[in-house]
Amino acid sequence: MCFSLEASAVAAGVLITAGAIAVAHAKSWPMRAYAAVPLLFGVQQAFEAWQWYAVGQGGTCQTAGYGFLFFAFLVWPVLLPGAAFLVEKDKVEREILRGFLVLGVFMSLAMLVVLLTQPLHIVVAQHQILYNIAVPALPLSLVFYVIAVSGGPMCSSRWTMKMVGLLGLFGFMVSWVFFLQALTSVWCFFAAAISAIVVIDVVRSSRR
Repeated sequence: MCFSLEASAVAAGVLITAGAIAVAHAKSWPMRAYAAVPLLFGVQQAFEAWQWYAVGQGGTCQTAGYGFLFFAFLVWPVLLPGAAFLVEKDKVEREILRGFLVLGVFMSLAMLVVLLTQPLHIVVAQHQILYNIAVPALPLSLVFYVIAVSGGPMCSSRWTMKMVGLLGLFGFMVSWVFFLQALTSVWCFFAAAISAIVVIDVVRSSRR
């Protein structure tokens, strides 16, 4: 999705529509939080489409860049483990997931400090958008980020939530190996596949 304006715009439209359908089918607030994942992915991709538009005009857009990183840095570390925690029925699993949620909140706060204190440099190279911002102890920070974002869902007793976590982890690993410099942007290409799982899960659950 990070490879062109058209791809990001189409992805944004599809994800927002799918997310709206999922939210409409959700029957409880925990399920609505879970169902909001595709919708928010879509909004994030809309920021990336805006960025590509700015690039097409011969520049970059800081507002679009910070909007994109708002989701990458602040929303996903909290929402994904939080959604897993909210929809979990097993008491033991809920306590485990609570730990992932706490880690996610900590990571989100740490990333907020980064966004508020570090300059953002947006570069386009080889059809990829690079969001260059100084993250302290980057390798370790990425490890904790992935643990929060993917580890929580993987520990859920809900098999579809496990698939969300596994797919997120797989996408991150592929991005790490092949697209390290554009990791933040490229990972969201794989994250969109998560949305399909969420929509199917929520819609199917609403029919029970």
